[in-house]
Amino acid sequence: MTRTTKMLLAGLAAITLLAGCAMGGVQSASRTEVERCRYVGNVRAVSGIQGMAASSGIDDAKWDARVKARQRGATHIVWTQVHGGYAPSAAGDAYRCGP
Repeated sequence: MTRTTKMLLAGLAAITLLAGCAMGGVQSASRTEVERCRYVGNVRAVSGIQGMAASSGIDDAKWDARVKARQRGATHIVWTQVHGGYAPSAAGDAYRCGP
């Protein structure tokens, strides 16, 4: 492996780690898992990634919704709608569990 390849891989690993921190650890959950948690609101996001890349668009929309949930202080999200296709989107109910 060349030095340039190693540096590129190290950079990608760092970006992935930082992106995970930005998401703030908002976890997907079921209604049962959040029964004793505080509801903080509904979050929605639409992705600009469409068409053949709809699965990436769904991931992108979920990512954006998780970031919005974290900004509201949420630790968990229960997905209420996830759509692919022309305008991938995700919506969920955000909850704060724990202290």
